[in-house]
Amino acid sequence: GLLDDSVTSLATDSQGFIWIGTKAGLNLATGRDFRALTTREGLSDSLVSGVHVARSGTVWITTRAGMCQFVNGRLVQYAFQTDSQGRSPEYLGAYEDRRGNLWAFGDTYLINLATEKRFNYFRGTEAASVRIWSLCEGRDGRLWIGTSGRGLFCFDDNSFQRVIFGERRW
Repeated sequence: GLLDDSVTSLATDSQGFIWIGTKAGLNLATGRDFRALTTREGLSDSLVSGVHVARSGTVWITTRAGMCQFVNGRLVQYAFQTDSQGRSPEYLGAYEDRRGNLWAFGDTYLINLATEKRFNYFRGTEAASVRIWSLCEGRDGRLWIGTSGRGLFCFDDNSFQRVIFGERRW
């Protein structure tokens, strides 16, 4: 079965395959077999922090040591700087929006990897208590960002807007 019973992320692709991130690597359930992908197969680290199947069909896998994609049946490293304010980027994720921009997120930052533009909204003393955990795109193209410590944000036109329910500020 699974490489580890601690499942960190799940995703399904257009073929109905299930991608299972764990603390010991990545499993792929195809319905016919159960494949294990670890550092031996090219995973950048054993601890998988996220799996994202993009609209384009590309499967992005993030680990505490970086990011890779599954291409032509194998893992290929995707290099970019992951350091965030001197802390470990252990909680790193990826998301491809409808325009094809690839976003990486972790700790307190958001990076558009297509333009290599980095956005650090949560800085200074509050950075120790805030972490970006999830990212998705709304129907209008804005990115929705789930955090610990600060709640929900929208990101549009290079700016963050805090979402306060009951008020229509966002």
